[in-house]
Amino acid sequence: MKKLLVILISLFGITIFSSMGTVSASTTSYDPSMMLLSITDVQIANDIAGSDEELFVETLAQIGYDNYISGSSSAVEGMYEIFGYSLTSDEVALLLFNPGAAPFWLYTAQTALSTTPTFYPGDDSKDGHIGNSFQHAYWNVLMVKYIGINLAEAFATAHEERPNNPWIHKSMDLYNNEKGRDFADNISWIIFKSDATLATMTQDLVDNGELKYILFDYEYISAYIYYDGGIIEPVYDTGNFHAYSDGTIPIYLPEIEIIDRRTKPGSIIMPLSILPIEEEGILDVEEGTTE
Repeated sequence: MKKLLVILISLFGITIFSSMGTVSASTTSYDPSMMLLSITDVQIANDIAGSDEELFVETLAQIGYDNYISGSSSAVEGMYEIFGYSLTSDEVALLLFNPGAAPFWLYTAQTALSTTPTFYPGDDSKDGHIGNSFQHAYWNVLMVKYIGINLAEAFATAHEERPNNPWIHKSMDLYNNEKGRDFADNISWIIFKSDATLATMTQDLVDNGELKYILFDYEYISAYIYYDGGIIEPVYDTGNFHAYSDGTIPIYLPEIEIIDRRTKPGSIIMPLSILPIEEEGILDVEEGTTE
């Protein structure tokens, strides 16, 4: 880790600057959005280039482009991962341009990763589960403490811009990241709070149901089939949905489809179980429908 920090901090002296979303070395410009880089890639480029700063940038850019085309970064021993994913090009760019924040960024990520299983062991700490909501919120609380809310937002958002990040996971993570930052921003004298105390305080966000997690393979009623004689048959389906961390009721479910197989169309009475209030609802069905 010490070697990594030396590498990152030394990059501050490299002739790199940001202009219109590009990174430049000498007269050559590169687009970070077309790169996929890990900390290991930074180390590899540094070993290849030695003290040649321009060669370092060119080598790192070439590695980034190659990774982007192949869809993965260097998976070799020593690769530093955050929440199980390699660093995005946005994250690497942030580290290059904010080397002073690098030690704290690494520390807060490691602390969030190592602390979560003590609160949420086993499956609860896995990606998308309830412990993962704590992990993201706590990481952002710590970043606000150590590097401020603006850089915390930049790093947390950059982490979610990885290729092929599933929408349901990205939405959950961005939401919990923001909740953590907002919570931390309202903690008086947060710099004097211990990390252990902040972990306990962050857990209150989970207990109060303020964070999101994913209900995997949640069974729900997707349709009702109506037959003659008042017979109603529910159709069940499964899917992944967001829920708040104090319950197992999804925040949103698709609308229930009505399939009318009666011989005579007309008004139908919806079952009480799907109504938001304790009343029966009447729908007018003009024509029978079939699957």
